[in-house]
Amino acid sequence: MPVLLHEIATCHGARGALLFESRSANDGISVSPGVEHLFERYVAEGYMALNERGTPMFLEHAPQFRTDSDFRTPEEQRAMPVYRDLLIPLGFAVGAGTVIQGTGDDMIGLTLEGFADDAAARQQLPRLDRLRPHIARATSLATRMMCFQSEAAVDALGLVGTAAAIIGANNRLRAMNAPFGTRMEDRCFECGGRLRFRSPAVAARVEAAVDEALRGGQPAATLLTSGVDAAEPLALHVIPLRTAARERFESDGILLIVADPRNAVTPKASLLRLMFDLTPGESMLAAELAAGHSLRNAAARRGVAYSTARVYLRQIFAKTGCHRQAELATLLTSTLIAAQPPG
Repeated sequence: MPVLLHEIATCHGARGALLFESRSANDGISVSPGVEHLFERYVAEGYMALNERGTPMFLEHAPQFRTDSDFRTPEEQRAMPVYRDLLIPLGFAVGAGTVIQGTGDDMIGLTLEGFADDAAARQQLPRLDRLRPHIARATSLATRMMCFQSEAAVDALGLVGTAAAIIGANNRLRAMNAPFGTRMEDRCFECGGRLRFRSPAVAARVEAAVDEALRGGQPAATLLTSGVDAAEPLALHVIPLRTAARERFESDGILLIVADPRNAVTPKASLLRLMFDLTPGESMLAAELAAGHSLRNAAARRGVAYSTARVYLRQIFAKTGCHRQAELATLLTSTLIAAQPPG
């Protein structure tokens, strides 16, 4: 999808394109290479949460493409922080966009960004409007496929007993497997397409961890949740899906994994590399640590110098958000996919 978006954009004189859901404040469905840096800043600097630029387009819901000047004059644009501080300095003040019906009751925005000027954007509107029905059908099918693939991925985790779910910004629920529903039924529930936590304190901690992860901050977090049986607290791992993991789960959201103390299976190095963007050396060392070996023994088993292992460990801590080996082992042993081949 990113490549297709890029081709559509460049064929019409724009620098890139993106798709995003109207109800998902920080949740980009797909972003073409030419505007990745723009979208990252748009989210990180808080503009997507308000989405003042895109709101008029969604409110109008016109069955055609529109440009920025259809909604605001150049003077009004220069007075808005999103234009003044981001779009204009980066050369993305002029775009063309439309709204497409999503897979459910949601709406999907498609915008082409980075036209040379308003005249260049307007010149492309007739061509874009002729293409719009085809784009709408392809987008609806693609987003539905992404939903199916996310569900299939967490269901695969469920087959080996790992409770998992995928959420986006504002706890928008993308997929959840049966073990997650069973293990967390006294702690959270689905309402209005979002995952709601019964404890306000837990809900606030999850929201903070998700927001931090989506902004590119903390790579992973572990939260303690308690249910009706206070004697059985569960750890909930909050893991951003990035690079290879994003491709595997067909999502750029957050993977939630329940750390069940009854799960005593050791994860494979290949899975750890996938989930946390570890290098081959880091993932193999992490697998040894997860199996209960000390750092010195793990280094010896992998044939690396102890000093090198210490460097690897610091890098693993940075990528997983852990600070102690015991904490790391707990996190890693909860990311099992038994069908993965040994690393």
